[in-house]
Amino acid sequence: MLRVPVLEAAEPRTIECWLELIETMMPKPVTRRGPRELVGGDPESVIVRVGPTRIVIQEAAIRWNGPSHPERVGVPVADVPMRAPATRVTKLIARAHGRRISRYRWCPMCRKVMQPEHMDGSVCHGCRSEQF
Repeated sequence: MLRVPVLEAAEPRTIECWLELIETMMPKPVTRRGPRELVGGDPESVIVRVGPTRIVIQEAAIRWNGPSHPERVGVPVADVPMRAPATRVTKLIARAHGRRISRYRWCPMCRKVMQPEHMDGSVCHGCRSEQF
């Protein structure tokens, strides 16, 4: 995870102010999961958690807990202080989104772009299950 040293902003923002601002920076649609967590993208690609002193930016991923039990997890990308400039937070959110979508793969059978966790080799899980 990247720990980012930053110049201090003149006025510290409140948690609610950061949440409203970060919502405008995220890939759409954006949903709130809990009081301090935003999830952006469809499918979800970025998770941002705003704490009392830090902002944690994560790439969304899927962990399989069995054959039909996917769980959404976050892969840490950056952790910045609350006083970080908004432009820095925007760049880190864009980095997390870019990392996630760069891992998507094209299924040659159904001709759809799929999340990497939904691929079985070069074919998506749906097409693979139809083969058997």
